[in-house]
Amino acid sequence: MAWVLGLFITDGHVNSRTHSIVFSQKDERILRLVAICMKADYVLGSNRVTKSTPSLIINSKIIKKDLKNMGITSNKSLNVPFPDVPQEFLPSFIRGVIDGDGWVQDTGYVMNITTASKVFADGLYRVFQSWNLRSELTSEIIKSNKNH
Repeated sequence: MAWVLGLFITDGHVNSRTHSIVFSQKDERILRLVAICMKADYVLGSNRVTKSTPSLIINSKIIKKDLKNMGITSNKSLNVPFPDVPQEFLPSFIRGVIDGDGWVQDTGYVMNITTASKVFADGLYRVFQSWNLRSELTSEIIKSNKNH
């Protein structure tokens, strides 16, 4: 479930109008694995007419409330906190984050994670530092004039 949380923080969405959460991911195998981990009946499909990325929608008032208690709400992109994940589950959580928003540069052994949340980036940085990984935080203004 730590892996699922990491993936949700990066590729998930809390619906503000209904008691549902949505995972959007190009790789449908990942969505099927999430559904199995969460013991959810599922149908994969696009959640918007103009969007072709497969989505997994899970309807649960309890899950939505649990996420809210962790500070994870709709419109989380700019302010999602780094959750309090027990040390034993931290590698799985980080793997979920990497599966969602991680990528490897084609010039070598450099892995990047993109986030718009400074608080989340600081939490990732602290974890990587504690693992003695060479790490740095960078900031970039993207097309929409948002800082990532």
